[in-house]
Amino acid sequence: MEAISWIDTRPDRSELRPCTYCGADDGDCAADGFRHSGRRWAIGITWPGTNLGSIRSVLTGICQATVEDLHVPDGDRFTIFYRGACLGCGWAAAGEHSDSNTALEDALDHVLPEWRRVPITERLGHDPSRTQRDRWLDQLRDLYEAHGLEDRYSPGAGGLIRTMRRRLGTRSHWSYGFYDVCAGVVEERPVEVAPEQMGLF
Repeated sequence: MEAISWIDTRPDRSELRPCTYCGADDGDCAADGFRHSGRRWAIGITWPGTNLGSIRSVLTGICQATVEDLHVPDGDRFTIFYRGACLGCGWAAAGEHSDSNTALEDALDHVLPEWRRVPITERLGHDPSRTQRDRWLDQLRDLYEAHGLEDRYSPGAGGLIRTMRRRLGTRSHWSYGFYDVCAGVVEERPVEVAPEQMGLF
């Protein structure tokens, strides 16, 4: 198979749009190869493969989900659109979205089509030891296996976890070598404050 670089997989990954920041119509925004972001579909900085647009990286042939974004001028502001993509084969979703969660779900449909069967779990505690992390990953691998999921779905193999979130923290993301996908929002009940405690506020 002939080696194919990421930016050559689709014209909208290589052709620069007019810059929404400095007004450059074509080529670099300034000297020394500098370009403002958002001039073409590019992988967002927090997703796997973020450097593929800046170097002549070659596709690996091993499918892995990621998210691309595009900045589109809207008066004196810009709107960001997102789409799911694959680092292994260069695939991109047909649909564009206003949020990255939906774009990631499109990419996971392509790479890990049974991802919605992954059981909802708790996140690993903050700043765990290596032993705690290894034990947690082993427990999740066993749990996924019990649900009939292949090893590639487990976080230890670059798969995912599905977690419930509070209303202000619903963004799905890539961290520690796996995807943390928002599975829903936990309803928070208002905390009742006793009248004698009101003086504390």
